[in-house]
Amino acid sequence: TPNKDDLEWPRTYNASISVAKRLPWRNVLEVGYVGTWGRQLVGQQNKNIVQIGGLNAYSQDPLLRAAIDGNVYNRYRQYPTISTVNLPVYGGVSDYHSLQATLSRQSGDFTYLVAYTLSKAEGTVTTDFAQLDPFPGWEERNYGVLATDRTHILNFSWTWRVPFQAKDGIAKILLNDWNLSGISTYSTGIPWRPFF
Repeated sequence: TPNKDDLEWPRTYNASISVAKRLPWRNVLEVGYVGTWGRQLVGQQNKNIVQIGGLNAYSQDPLLRAAIDGNVYNRYRQYPTISTVNLPVYGGVSDYHSLQATLSRQSGDFTYLVAYTLSKAEGTVTTDFAQLDPFPGWEERNYGVLATDRTHILNFSWTWRVPFQAKDGIAKILLNDWNLSGISTYSTGIPWRPFF
């Protein structure tokens, strides 16, 4: 179990591999895998909690235990005059796996790039010092889809060199060598994880 005396430093591992193929009409298709694994990531846990079963000394009735006020509840904490004692723990994990594909055409008057990512981000922490469940077994209970997960992401960008060519004068300065371009991004939304 991680504690404040651990010397396990947060670490991240990355791996990727891709293949590319030239297609007709000056297109290139690239498909790859990208993975990232975070281990010993820092989170925080409240160490001043009432342990499971700790309120049984107050009452055996679960409804009465649920209705007690903060003053009674605090008497059963390790440090009764302090409500929260958050300490860092180096036990968080994160796992990211993705299939990434791009189709591009980078020459000629019309160029484009279409990029699609199918991914999954799971783990116990999304950010440094995320609040973790303080009770034993939290590693299994807290593991799930992270708030940073976007299962589908599609990006499309394009540039078109306008073919209009004025021959001389001010029209040549103002109208020649223009490009029109655009960028569009579509992605799935933030995942919803119920919690207490």
